[in-house]
Amino acid sequence: MDTRKTTPNFRLMEKWAVAIGGGRNHRFALYDMVMLKDNHIDMAGGIRVAIENVKNYLYENNKSLKIEVETRTLKEVMEVIRVGAWILSC
Repeated sequence: MDTRKTTPNFRLMEKWAVAIGGGRNHRFALYDMVMLKDNHIDMAGGIRVAIENVKNYLYENNKSLKIEVETRTLKEVMEVIRVGAWILSC
């Protein structure tokens, strides 16, 4: 799986190279999904609150985006599973 962090002006070619090489494209740009990282989780007051805030925002703005959460511990993984989102393990 690739990253959206690509060489300036070469994103399309680098994404294509990953795909034809048998890899999977993670996301193209920031608009593809919501990614909650450790600093977002900490500022929100925890994983559950952060995910619920995003879900409320998406609902209120009629958007359908995948939510992916960066986890640091097995406890956080279990919380993400309970609340409902994708997991990005560090």
